Formats: sequence, C-alpha cells, structure tokens
Amino acid sequence: MYKVFERHDVNLLEGAIDLHVHSAPDLFARSLDAIELAKQATTVGMRAIVLKCHFFPTVFTAYFVRKAVENSIDVFGGIVLNHYVGGFNPHAVEASIKAGGKIVWMPTISATNHIHHYKSLNREEWGLKSLKLKSRGIGLSPINKKDEIAPQVEEILSIIADTNTILATGHLSVHEIEILVEEARNLGVRKILVNHPAFRVVNMPVEKQKELAKRGAYMEHVFLLLTPMWYTMNPKNMVKMIKEVGIDHSIIATDLGQIHNPSPIEGLRTFIQILLENGLKPHEVRTLVAENPANLLDIEIKKNEN
Repeated sequence: MYKVFERHDVNLLEGAIDLHVHSAPDLFARSLDAIELAKQATTVGMRAIVLKCHFFPTVFTAYFVRKAVENSIDVFGGIVLNHYVGGFNPHAVEASIKAGGKIVWMPTISATNHIHHYKSLNREEWGLKSLKLKSRGIGLSPINKKDEIAPQVEEILSIIADTNTILATGHLSVHEIEILVEEARNLGVRKILVNHPAFRVVNMPVEKQKELAKRGAYMEHVFLLLTPMWYTMNPKNMVKMIKEVGIDHSIIATDLGQIHNPSPIEGLRTFIQILLENGLKPHEVRTLVAENPANLLDIEIKKNEN
C-alpha cells in the first residue's frame, strides 16, 4: 500500500507572503509580468506579494494588478532609492507612501557599496550600457565621510517613521546599515528589514545580523542565494544562519523573477521544502513566510493548523 505524504510545502504556500519579487515591466528581462505573477500567487492561495523594481516605483503597477486579477491576493508596491527616482528623494518617498507603498528600499544597483563590489554599473549584465550615462558610476551612500547621516536621508527616515512604513536596507554595506539602523531607531522607525544579508554584495556576518536583530531589525533570507546563477551558500548553512539569528527576527522571501530562475511562486514552494528538509519545522517556516511578513505589512493572516 502506498504511503500518503503530507505536503507541507503546499500547505505552507497557502497564506504565504513574499516581500521581495521582481516582475515585468522592468528594464531587466523578467520571467513573468506582474499580472501573471499575481494570478499564480492567487491560484495557490498566497496572502500577499510585494513588487520590487530597481528603476521605478511599483505602487501603481500593484494597483492595476489588483484591479486586473479576479479575487486577487494583496499586491503591494514600494520605491527603491536609486538614481532613477532621484536617489535620496523625500518627495518621491512621500508620494510612494501616499499612493500605498509599503516599503522604502535604500539604494540597490546605485549604492556606492554595490558599485564598488561590481567595479561599475556600466556593464553588459545591467542591460543599460547603451545609455552611456556619465553619472552611472557615482554611487549613493546614506552617510558622509564622517559617518553622519545625510540630511535628506534624515528627512526620509522621519517620513518612514511618521507613516510606520517598512525601511529596507537594499545593497548598502554592513557599516552603512549599522549607522542607518541606529539613526532610524532614534527617529522612531519601527519596521526595519535587512535585505539578503548573506548576499555577496552585503556580506553581513552572522554575529552582526544577531546584533541588529536584537535592535529590532528583521533579517531577510532569500531563495535567490540557493540558485545556480547566484549561489552563495548551501541550504544547511542557510538554516543554521536562520536559527542563529532567530526565527522571530527573520523572514524568508524569494528575490526571484530572473529568466534563468523558476517563477517566484514555484521558487517559494521549493524554498519552503528545502528549508523543511534541512531542519526547520513547519511551524517555524510558517513564522518566517507568513506571520513575520504580515507583522511588517500590518495585515492579517488566516490561522494555519500545520
């Protein structure tokens, strides 16, 4: 007689939230457009997704996706403070939040740290070489040479604090993140998300992750780092890192949407299963993929019996 296996991966996908997904329209090739992504997420019973783009705010894309997809799950957007929106632009931040934006990301591909890591943004893999912008190699940092937060960043942090929006750290360096988190907490920012701390551009030691988690920040652990083109660590080490930082101070997300990777929805299911097979319990994964992200978004989730 065949044994019937309980599909925790499928069960945990229901009610799940992915705070970090990429979709078309974009200036990078993406595997799905935002409507296709939302349809897939709705079909499997996810609770919400947050659309991220390095080049333009996603709040209006999210609005039209919700209108276009029947019985859609919650689809949210935000803004990444790269050169393409004016960098550290308080006006853009205010507009994004007023339009429903849930996350303000610090610079990613425009970050000084990112540019130093890749030597220059003026490379073929960024798909923008033909624009030949002289300013592309000038990076953005929230701090000056004296480790002081820039005035416009102070203003942005105050806006985030006043609206209880999520502050995400993007591709900043560990040093920049430390100073940013301290100042954000001082100004009353209550929801801080450290993006993919194990990503090679950030490369944050586990001990530093634990320190920031104690100060109220969540660590975001993404499936992207387990995929062939972005491989950074093996699953056992990722589970070890999550446990050391603490389940209550962590979330999981995919950071998927690349055309060489599975769709974000299938990627999230696979990620869940990999984490289960490498030592996490179903209730722990539930905390990582549903409860903690819901707390950050201030939305309710259905009770799960798994």
